[in-house]
Amino acid sequence: MKKINCPKFHKCNAPLCPLDPESIQHGIWYPDEDICTKRNMHIPWLKKQKRIKKLLNKNLTDPNLFFSVPMLNKIKAVRPGLKGANPDIPNSEKIWLSKRG
Repeated sequence: MKKINCPKFHKCNAPLCPLDPESIQHGIWYPDEDICTKRNMHIPWLKKQKRIKKLLNKNLTDPNLFFSVPMLNKIKAVRPGLKGANPDIPNSEKIWLSKRG
């Protein structure tokens, strides 16, 4: 898909965009940030973002810990207490991923 396929692309504030390969490879997302709202995007990591956002709304996850697309893809089930990686710890994404096999 090309960026022009989304009418919201230039106005969107979602840090992870399914139409932007750069954000998929290198982007990070915090649970209190926006999520892609383009319809017909049946992407598992987008669904997980929405579930994590629901946890945040119930104060069941930490808004100060981030997730990347590889991290979201590793998550098997979104449950209360799910925590992302700490931005203050070097290589925290790699550490997070290594703990999940």
